[in-house]
Amino acid sequence: MLNFDQFTCTKCGQNVVCIPRDYAKFERRSFVCDLCLSVIFDKTYPRNLKGTTTIFSAAGNSLGDNIIMEVLERMYKQDNPDETVIFLNDEENHAEAPTKYQATKFFINEFCRNDIPICFQGMIRYFATNDICKYAEVGIYPKLRFEPQKSVILGQPEKYIVFHFRNIEKHPTRPKPDRNVPRETAQGLVDFANSLGYAPVIVGNDDWMPIVGAFDCRNKLSLPEIAWLIQNARLYVGRDSGMVHVAAAVETEIVAWGFSGERWYPKMPKGDFTALQKDESDLENIKQAIKWRIG
Repeated sequence: MLNFDQFTCTKCGQNVVCIPRDYAKFERRSFVCDLCLSVIFDKTYPRNLKGTTTIFSAAGNSLGDNIIMEVLERMYKQDNPDETVIFLNDEENHAEAPTKYQATKFFINEFCRNDIPICFQGMIRYFATNDICKYAEVGIYPKLRFEPQKSVILGQPEKYIVFHFRNIEKHPTRPKPDRNVPRETAQGLVDFANSLGYAPVIVGNDDWMPIVGAFDCRNKLSLPEIAWLIQNARLYVGRDSGMVHVAAAVETEIVAWGFSGERWYPKMPKGDFTALQKDESDLENIKQAIKWRIG
């Protein structure tokens, strides 16, 4: 039978239950719980060590991870200009990284699924999502790492809404079919956009799904071209996925659904997006959100 320890978070005041072996970790953090921990934002680390190298673990190789991590990279480099900062990718051996780069600090994202060098004394654990949300609260949002680019093969209608209908197995060992958009939902939203006088434009490189009555740009555009198309749209509509964060980064209004909590919302001003939780993400609610956004 497991025994549990308890403490009160010094930030949020909530009572936290943890297993005994984790108690020392929270004690080192001055009893700040996982949901409140914001290492980069609060700068709770040895700062700007001149002439040293700092490495960050990979956050993941998905589109959304790549976009939202930009704000942490930018802000860390801004606050630590005298350090050499290296961000690892998923393919690199994390256990060997401290020696390879002769690192002084190693920031380990708690969601990292790679090998973690437990014995490295300069290791600093943090939750990337917590820090990204903290920056968003003060109006600092992720930016694209590339410039949007107008497609040379595609024109676009004057009034249009960009849709992305996720339809892919994200990972062979972690498929999430519940995150895919059913065809009846996709077709219903396309028909609704047409009824409002807006041309529906579909983007993405997902598996093919038959949809009629739309400008179908799936598997035809590069990511910079998709970003340009979204940037110039009246609205972006899609399920919670990496493409939502592209829309947020180019500052286009958003209607998105399928979220499991506010911490995963688009990182942009709250007045610029409508986010529906999983239990309210039916076709009629999405239509009403689009209609409200269009005005």
